[in-house]
Amino acid sequence: DVELSDGAQATLENLVLDQCRVWTEGLGDIALSNVKANAVVLAVEDGSITAKGAVQGNLEVTSWGSGGFKAQRLLSNHLKVKTLAGEQYMSAVYAEKAYLYSTEGIIDIRTLHCQDAMLSSQSGAIILGGLDGDQCSVMTGSGDVSVVVTHSQHLSVATDSGNVTVSLSAPCEVSVEAPVVKSDFEDLLGGGVHYSSKSQILAKSCSGSVTVKKQDWISSLNLGRGST
Repeated sequence: DVELSDGAQATLENLVLDQCRVWTEGLGDIALSNVKANAVVLAVEDGSITAKGAVQGNLEVTSWGSGGFKAQRLLSNHLKVKTLAGEQYMSAVYAEKAYLYSTEGIIDIRTLHCQDAMLSSQSGAIILGGLDGDQCSVMTGSGDVSVVVTHSQHLSVATDSGNVTVSLSAPCEVSVEAPVVKSDFEDLLGGGVHYSSKSQILAKSCSGSVTVKKQDWISSLNLGRGST
């Protein structure tokens, strides 16, 4: 275990170990590069956490202040990230279970491959550039939500006052509930359901809009966005 105060920085590079726990105070940053462990626990106050290369292992990240989390490639059985105001940005996430929460910061994931995922924010926006998973739940209070679906058995998107955009690259069953609904699929506007397959997508906005778009398969892979 490593605990640093007075804004001290922590750097972990090219490590293979059983467990790793690092805490920093103030503006202290944590930087990781190519780390493999059974369990990694990282916590900052107003500093940032940056992970380059691949980080493998069960990962828990916490930011109590303005600090954010930025990662290139995460491979984990269990991933948990909690931030207050800082942004979460991840290029690629491969996880059995993932829980991502932010009070007011943005959650932005380029690609998410996960069996069971929950993304939640009170007022921050949530952007999911490519979803490939069995089950995913996305919830916000006032933040907007944008999800590109490559493959999903079940996706639930809900917001109180934000707007929802769902982009589909394959036919699936969709249910929409919102004061304003916009869709590239004419039958969706009529009955809330189009096509027929095992996939199911639920999209709800209590006071905002829901937009369902068509997107070709290549675009859904999100190859054009830059990495960290």
